[in-house]
Amino acid sequence: MAILDQIYQAVQETNSKVNELVEWKAGMDERMNNLVEMTKGVRRTVYGNPNNGLVGKVQRLLNCKESLMSWRNFWLYILRIVIAAAILGIMGFLLVLYAKFGKGS
Repeated sequence: MAILDQIYQAVQETNSKVNELVEWKAGMDERMNNLVEMTKGVRRTVYGNPNNGLVGKVQRLLNCKESLMSWRNFWLYILRIVIAAAILGIMGFLLVLYAKFGKGS
């Protein structure tokens, strides 16, 4: 009987340890499932619908920025031309003044 009692006691100790391991594994499985669901949600948000996903929205903003930059460059080019024309006009006006009133005439 003593041997059976020792075997029974060893089985009971092993059973409690197995129960702890099973509970730990269940907790880990639940955490992993939560992480998988969170990852799927993030992936849906980022890469979801090409028009409504984060990647699509960023691409749309970049396209808007490019069109705004092209308009900005166009108007800066026009401004440079106007400034150059104004400088040439002023120089021409000063040359005409110099021709009329310059050198003691």
